[in-house]
Amino acid sequence: MKTFSESWHRVANLVLALRPSVRVHKQRFRGKDWYVLSDPFNNRFFRVRPPAYAFLARLAPPRTVESVWRECLDLFQEDAPGQEEVIRLLTQVHLSDLLYVTNAPDSDRIFERGVTRRSRERRARLLGVLFLRILLFNPEPLLKKLLPVIDRLTGPMGMIVWLAVVALGAKAALDNGTALTHPTEGVLSPGNLPLLYLAFVLVKAVHEAGHAALCTHFGGAVHTVRLMMMVLTPLPYVDVSSSWAFRSRRARILVGAGGMLAEAFLAGLAALAWSNTGEGTLHALAYNVMVSASVSTVVFNVNPLLRFDGYYILSDLLEIPNLYQRSHQQVYHLVRRHAFGLRNADSPATTLAEAGWLAVYGVGSLVYRVVVFIGIILFIADEFLILGAVMAVAGGLSWGIKSPLKLVSYLAGSPALAGHRGRAVLVTTAAIACMGTMVAWVPFSYGVQASGIIEATGFSQVFTGAPGYVGEIVAPSGVRVHEGALLVVLHNQDLAFEIILAEAQVREAQAAIDRARNETIADLEPANRRLEVLRHRLTDLTRQWEALRVTARQDGLWVAPGLTEKRGIWVERGSPLGNLIPTNAYRFTAVVTQEEAADLFENAAPTGTVRLRGQSEWDIPAVSVALLPFEQHTLPSATLGWQAGGPIATAPQDGDGRTTLEPFFRIIAPLPADAAVAMLHGRSGVLRLALAPRPLIWQLSHALGQVLQKRYRL
Repeated sequence: MKTFSESWHRVANLVLALRPSVRVHKQRFRGKDWYVLSDPFNNRFFRVRPPAYAFLARLAPPRTVESVWRECLDLFQEDAPGQEEVIRLLTQVHLSDLLYVTNAPDSDRIFERGVTRRSRERRARLLGVLFLRILLFNPEPLLKKLLPVIDRLTGPMGMIVWLAVVALGAKAALDNGTALTHPTEGVLSPGNLPLLYLAFVLVKAVHEAGHAALCTHFGGAVHTVRLMMMVLTPLPYVDVSSSWAFRSRRARILVGAGGMLAEAFLAGLAALAWSNTGEGTLHALAYNVMVSASVSTVVFNVNPLLRFDGYYILSDLLEIPNLYQRSHQQVYHLVRRHAFGLRNADSPATTLAEAGWLAVYGVGSLVYRVVVFIGIILFIADEFLILGAVMAVAGGLSWGIKSPLKLVSYLAGSPALAGHRGRAVLVTTAAIACMGTMVAWVPFSYGVQASGIIEATGFSQVFTGAPGYVGEIVAPSGVRVHEGALLVVLHNQDLAFEIILAEAQVREAQAAIDRARNETIADLEPANRRLEVLRHRLTDLTRQWEALRVTARQDGLWVAPGLTEKRGIWVERGSPLGNLIPTNAYRFTAVVTQEEAADLFENAAPTGTVRLRGQSEWDIPAVSVALLPFEQHTLPSATLGWQAGGPIATAPQDGDGRTTLEPFFRIIAPLPADAAVAMLHGRSGVLRLALAPRPLIWQLSHALGQVLQKRYRL
């Protein structure tokens, strides 16, 4: 703890006090007491430790900050806050509008609250279109009237009903797993977007109702319902910040999880409705509700790196209040203490374990914020390119100019660095130089990953040579056969009748030729032409009759999944029945986008490895990699398309899932016969091609250029 501060003169003679409307609630985290300062008039809250509360509680006119601090030093010699900590505490409490100053009209300047507020207002105006909040009404009277109903719903019987609905819904989803993931559902198809949008708004409304209901059940107040514009999407929002003052950790966690519990119940009802209805509006809406509830819960609400439900739940589970603010303070503390040498720097953590949690969360949340911001910019730019560009420029100016300026200002003028400024400047300069060198000059591994499948070299697909009903299956799928072996026998009685009729017509035509020779020579040529046509037809019918006995055209493994289900079913001529797969040579066929192919064309004879799904610990060498130098539009397997979870976008109207929306290039890589993995035709995997190492700055700029070119044609 730093007892004295160079800035103490700015606050020493101030006469401060907590606002009269502030209420105090005691809580316990990790066996230690905390106090929550809350103001029901402005819904502002702030948590402090007992030494800080002891200081704040003694603030009252006509006593000055100096006199109160000295009294705390006399009463709590070991735990009393230092001057630096007092300044930081007063600034944070004043920023939360929980403190008023009686003898300093420029208090905003003293605590820099006005600067912070104006900065926030500027950012709010900039993002107002995207994150606008519109006040709707006060739900508190309605919730009070519904309190008996809410208590019943949150009681034991309500829990039983919730568990039953969620369990039955999960069972319905599992029982219909194939249909649930069927590509014809087309969640992102243009025709489904209105229903998806409606379902998302409905799910969010139920989510916020769950928060409000549980907050009211545990005695909290909900005074605000707003309509929030979240990335151009209007969503309802309720203010349940009064739950922060609950003494019970269980109650706080349940209020935080109330929205997800309500979403799970709604998803269960939607699953039951979806599984018990046929094609139609209700069926499609129920499916969209399930998708919206699951995606929003996993990506946003349960994610603790964003300040949504998961963040507050994690904060209570770890018993670390003010997790977001304290985690960033912990990261700054580690830098000041270990990099700048400020051994007397105060850590916001009270234990070693808490310090670890704070550091991990601080770094993780910072990185995730950048990722989310980039994702939002891309999402907005897809719809409004100019607005997305403005946001990107604003973010670049903030992080690329404002942050470095703040760093320079801190290094040059911060009183905390007195006696350590030289080391701080040296360490910072060295760190920036090292990072710049690594990013701009040091080559890093660079390559391309291409999804693909194993194909047997020389495999052939077996088709029906004639239409008919699938009859006897002589060779079941999975057996090895030799060339000429009988595989399947088809039945077609109509074809037999057509052959008999064709034979009779040939005989009739032959008789007509004989008559023309003896009677009318002029009819001989037309009769010969008719006989030739009839013989060709008879020959074709005879070949089709012979083709009803499907035989193997080469040696190999007979693979015909689903053939037994076709027994007794009519199949047209040219229908696929299975594959004949040689077992002595295999190759890996992969697909790459046009952007990735450009990198491969610039590198001669790249080498790489193949990793197969299910045995990714084995690297199969791929040395003779060949990139076919022409575009293609039909995938070698539907496994590589979007509909089956692959990386290549396929046309929604293509039932086979092999026709791509954009052209791609194919890579062929022979595989060694002695590889220690199961070589199965059609097995999927990833081909990793190593290219010439490149600096990170080149890789990032190259990737950015590809994104701009592909998404925005820039």
